[in-house]
Amino acid sequence: MKSLRLVQIGFSATTLLLLAGCMSHGEHTSEGLSLAKTRLGQLKAGTELQMAEQQFMAGNLERAKKTTMKAITIEETNPKAFVLLGRIYLEEGKLEDAKGAFAKAEAIDGKNVDAQYYTGIVYERFSQFDEAHVRYSRAAELSPDNPQYVVAAAEMLIRLRKLDEAERYLISHQDRFAHNAAIRQSLGRLSALKGDHAKAVEYFSEARRLAPDDVLVMEELLRARIAVGDYREAEFDLAALLKTESHKGRRDLQLLRADCLLNTGRAGEARALLTTLTSGDEGARDLAAWLLLGKACAELNDGPRMRIVAGRLIALAPERYEGYFLRALHLKQSGDAAGAMRSLDEAIAAAGEVSEPMLLKSLWLSDAGRQQEALEVAQQVLAVQPDNANARQMVEALSGRTFTTAPEAPR
Repeated sequence: MKSLRLVQIGFSATTLLLLAGCMSHGEHTSEGLSLAKTRLGQLKAGTELQMAEQQFMAGNLERAKKTTMKAITIEETNPKAFVLLGRIYLEEGKLEDAKGAFAKAEAIDGKNVDAQYYTGIVYERFSQFDEAHVRYSRAAELSPDNPQYVVAAAEMLIRLRKLDEAERYLISHQDRFAHNAAIRQSLGRLSALKGDHAKAVEYFSEARRLAPDDVLVMEELLRARIAVGDYREAEFDLAALLKTESHKGRRDLQLLRADCLLNTGRAGEARALLTTLTSGDEGARDLAAWLLLGKACAELNDGPRMRIVAGRLIALAPERYEGYFLRALHLKQSGDAAGAMRSLDEAIAAAGEVSEPMLLKSLWLSDAGRQQEALEVAQQVLAVQPDNANARQMVEALSGRTFTTAPEAPR
């Protein structure tokens, strides 16, 4: 009996050990299966997400959205899937949906750079520039090696008219991105906004050296050069820019080039270019082109074309002075002094604060021997515009006196 009892006890212990082992093995098997299932889900979700990204890049938004939603259904904790969904909504113009998707991505991973950046884009679209700046700045902190986020944050400060703060922010990142053109380009734009066009030229020149093939940088540089009166270099850049595929045939740049040609003593070339720009239906309505053509014709004393351009300017913009002014020049050249003076008076009536017609009238009166009338006209200009150097010279020449301050207007 005793031996039987020992056998029973041994059997029971062995059974318990076996049962415990089976239970332990079952638990590990269950955990392993669960882990394998999770990994398989992640793999499937990753495959779907990769496919969705390809569809998105191809512009197939509807299919990209369905595939992204499928990836989210498989794995609900992937922030990249919600970021892609938000980007799709952005492309569709569904800003609130996009904002919600990016918020979910941020909730999953608070350090997800894309969630911050694209949320900034949403706020920018809403014109909530303060919030956009916060998001772009956070993206820049999370990814300090990406200048795109720095530039975006600075642009929001510019939108908020915090120009000095934007400048300090950009300069603080300038050394880190010593070989990046975007920071210099942004500083150039900022300098132009502040009216410091010479500084803008410096920054845009640096940006161009860093990105010599960037046509946008070249365009901004030449515009800054025009602002400081460097027409020769600007015209050189314009000639090169107009040969590129992206800028070939752009009327605004051709007009800029014509203006540069006029300001560098190449009126004949400007006239040829502007004659082309004023032809056709579009050219017939292009007031800016006709104004420049009138200036070129006046410089070249091209009487017949001055008459044509004057008529066109008066028809296009009867409220402006230039058409009457050009007609006066043509009539004067044709020997009709009385008609020229009448047309010049029409120009004066339409000129507002522009002094050119008044000063020309003073000159013509002087040439006609009507010195007192010429002096009075010049004095009227100087009384309104005491810093007008041409008016001052006219008054001094006609009166025989030198003024340190502008004389009072005649009574």
